[in-house]
Amino acid sequence: IPLRPASILPEVRAVLEARLAEGDQPVRCTIVGGGSVGVECAFVLQRLLLGRSGRGVVTIVDAAPHVLGDLAPCREPAHSALESRGICFVLGTRAVGVRSEGVMLASGALLPSDLTVWATGGAPPPLIAASGLSHDADGRLLVDARLRARSGAPVWAAGDCASIDASAGADPWRHGEILSREIRAHLGAPRHRVPSPRARPLCLLDTADGGAIVRWGPITGRSRFAGWLKRRLDRRFVARLATE
Repeated sequence: IPLRPASILPEVRAVLEARLAEGDQPVRCTIVGGGSVGVECAFVLQRLLLGRSGRGVVTIVDAAPHVLGDLAPCREPAHSALESRGICFVLGTRAVGVRSEGVMLASGALLPSDLTVWATGGAPPPLIAASGLSHDADGRLLVDARLRARSGAPVWAAGDCASIDASAGADPWRHGEILSREIRAHLGAPRHRVPSPRARPLCLLDTADGGAIVRWGPITGRSRFAGWLKRRLDRRFVARLATE
């Protein structure tokens, strides 16, 4: 069951609820991808499992040695919360395929799974690797802080198709603005100023129990107010997507 594109998420929720309503045997759920989307999905699935007679187990699989590679400030409290809910981890090995009996790992092992959710990031288009431009091992274009190809070619990239050095200081939340500014400037239009990255970005992670983990500067915690704020921001984001 894929979680991309975001437009299919309402259908995914209906499919998951229907699958979990079948029978009363324990259900082994596997989430491939330990980023913020995969972790929030794990919290939701675990809550749904607790509401059925047979219950079950949720396991997160990720090639990285830890979860939340895209939301590191929330990693420690999130990992503790996942463990306290009984959610399991298979880290440091890639999932290379899904069969009816489970998930195939790069190590050659088979992880038994009755329901598999695919929550990894997007893959870059093959065009990048075939273009002759510098790219990383995954085929993502190597770009600088202005999101321009490091070779100097007039090519820009962001998101899943770009490989950006974290030390370059490019704020992921500003990529759209940076792209607009740089391409407009290249075409001779006035260059608009892009706001500086937030010194203390707000990190929110829904724990599916009415609350959320929050990290803002040195403050880390979990509260129902954070959960309300997280849901409010998510609804605003989805509503904006629906109008575009």
